[in-house]
Amino acid sequence: MAMDDYYQLLDVAPDAPRDDIREAYRAKRDALQTQEGDGNRAKVAQLNRAWNVLSDPAQRERYDDRLAEHRDSGASLDEYEEDDTDDSAGPRTKAQQRADARRARQTRQLRKPTIVVPEGLTQASTKARLFALGFDLLVLIGIFLAVYQVGLRYVDHKFPGERDRASAFLTKESDAIKQVNADKKKVSDANAAAAAAAKKHDTTAEAAAKEQATTALAKQKADDKLRAKYRAEVDAINKKLGPTTNLVFVAGMIVLLVYLVPSSALTGQTLGKRLRHIRVVKVDGSPLGWSAAITRFGVPLLVGTVLTVLMRTPLGLAVAVLGIVGWISNPNRQGLHDRLAKTIVVEA
Repeated sequence: MAMDDYYQLLDVAPDAPRDDIREAYRAKRDALQTQEGDGNRAKVAQLNRAWNVLSDPAQRERYDDRLAEHRDSGASLDEYEEDDTDDSAGPRTKAQQRADARRARQTRQLRKPTIVVPEGLTQASTKARLFALGFDLLVLIGIFLAVYQVGLRYVDHKFPGERDRASAFLTKESDAIKQVNADKKKVSDANAAAAAAAKKHDTTAEAAAKEQATTALAKQKADDKLRAKYRAEVDAINKKLGPTTNLVFVAGMIVLLVYLVPSSALTGQTLGKRLRHIRVVKVDGSPLGWSAAITRFGVPLLVGTVLTVLMRTPLGLAVAVLGIVGWISNPNRQGLHDRLAKTIVVEA
């Protein structure tokens, strides 16, 4: 049975936006629903299936891949079927959306790779790579924390008591913020009481409430000035310590490179990969070497370092990690660092 062309069924272009597809679907559905007959009900159900697929990004991506393969091969495929049997055009549940996203990821994983693994080599299994990655991450975190703690001791030696002062001011700032919020509530409550008294024409209660609001507002402004003062103190200390603290962070990244690069350049293995009997090679099967090893590990660490320094938060490193684990959904099983260095991970 030939595969249905939902775009042709709805008379829309393959790149039509969702709004245009919805308009076409509704127009055709409404026209069919005004007519009677079992045949029309079947056509409406078919329109519903087309809308369910093309209105959902994950399902539409899967369908486009299937349709493109069908057209390129010229072969006759079975009619496109969805795992979700709900033919209504209503909103999809979160469970259905998660299932569609999972199927889309699986579909991407099944796409044909664009590189050929050299003869005699086999791509490392997902389980082995995940274990090696997790083990190496734990080792890297431990090394970095040890180096960073040593570096902070140097900062404390160079700037005695400054980090403690910054911590104390942060505590005071937090307390001031809580007090400002309490002051705002008092102002709000007093204004509400004044408004209620005004409705009752109780001038005495209204005047008292307004006085309370004025007093609370004055205190709010005073507490806010204290908060700003504490924040300025923290910023001044951070500005003083910033260059040295950043230098400590960069030193930690360099130590991580020392863990990753030499062993990988010489053997293609970190400690985690050695435990799982896998290794990194170039896409042509040749040993990794120093240049590729530096590119493979240096670029992610450099990106993570720059983002962390600019953002002033370790979340910058998370961006680098996400690029590394991208091999999970890549047909060639390559993360961004693999693509930059032109490497693959194989069984040792």
